[in-house]
Amino acid sequence: MKIIFKTIILIFLLISISFAQVPDTIIIKTKRIKGFGPFSVGLSFAKTMDSNNTWKNTLPEIKGIPNNLEHIMIAIEQTDFMQHTYQLYHSGKISEERFSELKKSWNWNPLEKEYSKDFIKVDLAIVAGYDKNGLLKIKVDKNNNYDLSDDKYFTLPDKLPGQNFWGRYNDNLPFEITYEYYNGKNIIQNKAWLYIDYSPLQYNSKEKEPNPIVLSYAFAEYHLGEFTVNGIKYFAAIKSGRVTFRNNYKIKVWNENSEKGNSKFNEGISRNGFVKIENYYYRFDRASIDGKRIILIKDQSVKEKGGNQVGLKAINFVSKSISGNKIELSKLKGNFVFLDFWGTWCSPCRAEIPKLKSIYNQYKDKNLVMIGIANDNIENLNKYITENGIQWEQIIQSEDKQIITDYGVNSYPTTFLIDEKGVIIAKGIRAEELSNKLEKLFNK
Repeated sequence: MKIIFKTIILIFLLISISFAQVPDTIIIKTKRIKGFGPFSVGLSFAKTMDSNNTWKNTLPEIKGIPNNLEHIMIAIEQTDFMQHTYQLYHSGKISEERFSELKKSWNWNPLEKEYSKDFIKVDLAIVAGYDKNGLLKIKVDKNNNYDLSDDKYFTLPDKLPGQNFWGRYNDNLPFEITYEYYNGKNIIQNKAWLYIDYSPLQYNSKEKEPNPIVLSYAFAEYHLGEFTVNGIKYFAAIKSGRVTFRNNYKIKVWNENSEKGNSKFNEGISRNGFVKIENYYYRFDRASIDGKRIILIKDQSVKEKGGNQVGLKAINFVSKSISGNKIELSKLKGNFVFLDFWGTWCSPCRAEIPKLKSIYNQYKDKNLVMIGIANDNIENLNKYITENGIQWEQIIQSEDKQIITDYGVNSYPTTFLIDEKGVIIAKGIRAEELSNKLEKLFNK
């Protein structure tokens, strides 16, 4: 009897240990690291905002703008654009109608516990101009006091003979700035590393003083953490498009046995995407607003349901197009399927249409199916597709946004290319790249 009892206890302990080694939830604490690490150098452009831009009148007043420079450029960027928009609405600078439009187009449902109605310093002022000697001089509001008079000028590193623009970056170039964020309870002051350089066009310009001035900038930092599963050490890195971690951030996970530098093996996984640890899938649930904590949740549903990243089975959906046809993704196997999440209000989306029409006409009689999934209203969509002769099926997501949710769409255009077996083989692919890829696929 004692032997049986001990055996039962031993089995119970082994099962407990096994479950403990592969936890249901993994919480990873991270540290802020200067540079881009395993992520590509993603740059944005800093330039004077056009006078007809609808955001022009929402920008704060910046004091101390220099008056001794020529061709001056004044850019005001945001460290947290969602908070920026939220506080503008609650201060009356954005109308109810405009706020509703933005929430719809961004697929955004802001919760009061995540945003502050109070003013938070999320604006970053950058000015640049040429001095009397033709030298490009720059000021940044590093201390976040909305006053440039107490900030010092700096110049960009010299252009070296034969140096490629994309080869200029190194981790010694970023400098620290101060900014504020809301953690759900309090307004917190924090630091971030900022990288500034010429824009590619200005860098390659043959003019002595290119005008207008356009600079490139990026928040040059990521967060890195470690965790252990079954005695194997794993690393997790996350990077946000801005400093705060709202929706536009990605994670990369690799283990100590990966080849050095192999953390660059993919583009990164967005929120609600999946990472594979051992033989288990974990959903990237979220990162804290400051990036100091990452949460992964074990979720094997991806095996049946599929996912929204390259290498996974595409998530099935059943919907009706605006022409009245029923579209069921799983029944399109045997075809290459191109999903285009777009809107008529989105200028980058509209710019893709002529090339997409050419691609459609070239391959419509082969096994290519194109489906537009428009975050739009029916009147605008119908008018646009009629005027532009768009012939492929369109699904409108005016109320049911399940497809957008499942595919993790938070910016437009977002695209997916799915192979004949129903597996995603490309994500974020633009029309020119799609054309090249299809040519190889159909001619192999």
